[in-house]
Amino acid sequence: MRETAGEFLKNRKVWALLAVEALGLLAVLLSFFRPLPVLSPEPGQSFHLDAGTYTVRIAYTAGEEEDGFALWDEQFGTQTVLFGTAVLSRGENVEECELWVLRDTDSAVAAFINSGDEGFRLHELSVRGNHAGSRILLFLLLMAAGAVNLLVFVRIYDRKYGIAAVSKCIWGALFLAWLFSCLPCFVDYNLWGDDWGFHLLRVEGLISGLQDGQFPVRIQGNWLRGYGYAVSVFYSDLFMTIPMIFRLIGFPVVASWNMFLAVVNGATLLIAYQCFKRCFRSGAIGAVAAILYTLSAYRLYNLYSRAAMGETMAMVFLPVVFYGFYRIFTADIDEPEYGRIWWITALGLTGVIQTHVLTCEMLALCILILCVVMIKKVLRMKVFLALCKAAAMTLVLNLWYLLPFADYLLTGKFNVGHAETMTIKSAHDWAIWPSHALFLFYGGGTRGNVSVGMNWTGTYSIGAALLAVCLIWLYLEFVGDVKRSGFRSRKLGRLMFGFTVFFLVIATHYIPWDAMQNMGGIVETLVMSLQFPYRFLALACLTAAVLAGVLLKYMKGERPGLYKGVGALLLGLALFFSTYQLNQLMVTHGFARVYNKQSMGSIYVSNGEYLPYKADISLMQPDRLIAAEGIMIEAYEKGQYTLRTKMEVSNSGQEGYVELPLLYYKGYDAEVAETGQHLAVTEGTNSSVRVTIPEGLSGTLRVWFHEPWYWRAAEFASLGAMLYMVAVWLTAQRRNRVKKGH
Repeated sequence: MRETAGEFLKNRKVWALLAVEALGLLAVLLSFFRPLPVLSPEPGQSFHLDAGTYTVRIAYTAGEEEDGFALWDEQFGTQTVLFGTAVLSRGENVEECELWVLRDTDSAVAAFINSGDEGFRLHELSVRGNHAGSRILLFLLLMAAGAVNLLVFVRIYDRKYGIAAVSKCIWGALFLAWLFSCLPCFVDYNLWGDDWGFHLLRVEGLISGLQDGQFPVRIQGNWLRGYGYAVSVFYSDLFMTIPMIFRLIGFPVVASWNMFLAVVNGATLLIAYQCFKRCFRSGAIGAVAAILYTLSAYRLYNLYSRAAMGETMAMVFLPVVFYGFYRIFTADIDEPEYGRIWWITALGLTGVIQTHVLTCEMLALCILILCVVMIKKVLRMKVFLALCKAAAMTLVLNLWYLLPFADYLLTGKFNVGHAETMTIKSAHDWAIWPSHALFLFYGGGTRGNVSVGMNWTGTYSIGAALLAVCLIWLYLEFVGDVKRSGFRSRKLGRLMFGFTVFFLVIATHYIPWDAMQNMGGIVETLVMSLQFPYRFLALACLTAAVLAGVLLKYMKGERPGLYKGVGALLLGLALFFSTYQLNQLMVTHGFARVYNKQSMGSIYVSNGEYLPYKADISLMQPDRLIAAEGIMIEAYEKGQYTLRTKMEVSNSGQEGYVELPLLYYKGYDAEVAETGQHLAVTEGTNSSVRVTIPEGLSGTLRVWFHEPWYWRAAEFASLGAMLYMVAVWLTAQRRNRVKKGH
């Protein structure tokens, strides 16, 4: 590799390419120093805008939340101006909205939408240029240069050493699979998914939390008209930093989301390929299994139609979990490396925990069944220790997230687990029929309640290719070919087939979901939190993909004449049916264009799981300040998207309180700026933050959210565990290099 790098740098054409890239980089960097325009348009009148990126500043007072602000191009619409309609919150506020102009226009119009609000007043409207466009160009240039340089490097390596034709075919197939899986990403809008708005708010909430001084972010201040929502405590945002980075660079929401989906598809494909390749010791088999997994019908439905990003991102790491347990149960326990093999499982489980806790619930059931099936191996000392190390390291790695999560659940009361406050009250209503799993030609679907049967429901199937894998394996078992051949991976195939059937059955109406929910206690909580039994199809996609690898391994060793034909058949089925599914989604599904955070509102909390118990969203207004008798609020300051609050208060009477437009969660603190005195913070009316004001107090009161000390301790413990994992990995890599050297 080092020799290839030397060849790369000695090539004159490469230096010419690098020079062109450097000139382009210099031109983009110089654009950061260009003068920025400042405009003050008159509402309702056309004005000129040059191509570029802008910040629209609106200072206003509104008496209702029905008001809005829109900016568009009268002649070319979204072909020129990307903005949308901003929701204007009640009260006295300042909004700074992002604006993208794709080409020069003389027909831009800015206007306010006033639904009879007599209290609306406009104080300022300005359009100022910013450097977001330069940041976008810089990012795109770096990405393009990196891709071109990589291709040139691979070309030089191929000419010097030669890359096997099989490897080229594998990477070509992987690229085509990624390309087709990203079809809905190559448009200027987003498909309207069930949880799409929820996850968009999470992305913007991370930015708000960082601006609020939180790291890691725990309560996102942009939700619920500025009241804040503890979504980051209950739902890890670790991988949502990817679209957040795209947004911070300057991309519109719609582009950031499509880029994020493309990244998720690529990560799923590459991670599954690396895991399956190592499991079956074949790049070709690993690639086919990875493609079938990535193009599985339920995964694509999750990604685009449901927009269930937590569940979809958990599927990125499920192959790592499988490979980790596979290595623990199949590797030679007498090898020196066996003592460090646990880290793969810990890494995979960490990925699932950091993406979707509900998948962990299902995975726990799967692991329990696996350990019962493999009980003889589990009881071997070295295997048992490896499993314990994986579990312990997983716990410590994720302690920074799990401890706050458990702290809130144990010390507070929230909607999650209480059917009377949840939008989805019965898991049984969302269990599927066998026809769902066996149906192949899915359209867009309404994604509605599936208890009525097949009528316009979503894609509740693992897909034609994976179903074909199960049927072929069933046939081979029925005729006895697998048993007679003495195929060494027969037990793995049977285990994966059994798990696949189990997951397909447990997702159906024939499981007494209502009866389990009515049992109360922890069982009710688990069933209620699961919500949709069809979530088990995510695990079915994994086990069926592994079964595909086992099947191809069998064909390669026992039926070599059929090996390539079966592989081509499975790939053809996956490509045909996934393309049909995505095309149907794109032509029948609803879509939306959202460009900035103001256009998405702030009150969509999906099922409302993380709201304090019975909190009423309709009563949460940004200008809601309640003071007890005798307490005067002389000045008040709070950002629309942040939690930090500052006010001047005076209490001429007995001890009282002030209730703020903040949703109460454990961790809020209040301090008198002049004296440093800390005041008690409790839960007030409709779960708002209530600050106790002592008798005779007069001064500046500051309120903010900060983590308890033991949360910080958990973060340091997880950081130490992460550094230890890196050290383990580096040690393993060093030893592998030494072995290859010998």
